[in-house]
Amino acid sequence: VTDSGTYYVQVSGLCNTTFDTVVVTTEICNIITPNVITPNGDGDNDFLVFEGLERFPNSSLAVFDRWGKKVYESSDYQNNWSPTDVSDGTYFIILTPGGILEADVIRKALTIFH
Repeated sequence: VTDSGTYYVQVSGLCNTTFDTVVVTTEICNIITPNVITPNGDGDNDFLVFEGLERFPNSSLAVFDRWGKKVYESSDYQNNWSPTDVSDGTYFIILTPGGILEADVIRKALTIFH
C-alpha cells in the first residue's frame, strides 16, 4: 500500500473466510532543507534545521565554505548548529540521511545572513 485510503481485506483459510476494513494513512518521509538561515540571536531561524530529520537517526552533516574548506561536521546531526562563527555568504551542505528509511544524500547551497 502506497496511498492513504480505506482498504478491504479478505483472509481465507481452509474452513473459513473473514473480511475487514482497514484505514491506512501514509506519511511522506522527506527531509525539507532550508536555503537561508539567519543566526543573529533573535530566536528565529538561528539554527540549521532540517524538517523531518528525526525520521533519519544518525544522519551526518558536513558544511563547506565557497573555497571547499569544511567549517562544520557532525556524524549524528541534531538540528543544533548555529553558525555564529562563520561569515555571511554561501555555503554548501552535504547531509547523509541515517536510519533504515531510504533517502538520497542531499547536496545543496545554504546562504547565511547574520
